[in-house]
Amino acid sequence: MIPLRLARELTYPLEKAGENDRLARALASVPVFRVLYLCETNSDVLTLWQQLAARGHEPEKYYPVSLDVLRKSDSPLLPDALQNVVGVFETRGNWDIRMELLTELLAWAETHEDQKRAMQALARYTSLYSRIPKFEFCKRITELKGKRIPMSADDD
Repeated sequence: MIPLRLARELTYPLEKAGENDRLARALASVPVFRVLYLCETNSDVLTLWQQLAARGHEPEKYYPVSLDVLRKSDSPLLPDALQNVVGVFETRGNWDIRMELLTELLAWAETHEDQKRAMQALARYTSLYSRIPKFEFCKRITELKGKRIPMSADDD
């Protein structure tokens, strides 16, 4: 992880100068994002994203690129990044992206036989249960398990 001081020195002048696109790219850079999200109060990072989104720089435009870099390089940071970025989209109420990232995290955990991460991903999935229709929830869990997709919420 990069030092917190370096992350602040990168983002603070961009924020003050109104360099919104550069600030958004810096925040979406996984090393910068993780150190700010984990070492600062994550509400500071989420507030910055809220301000950037109001100016047309939504995190949905920036994180896919950063995560793709990790995927292509088979970076060991990928599972941690997925888990942290989920929090951004959870706060923004973007359930679709949140579910995609959790699905990817669960697949990664199963591939790497990481039971702890698999349980964490499933726990975050179940927190979605109260926010999405029962059928959609059952369908996603079934897809994750590689089983037949139900036709209704009552279909076993």
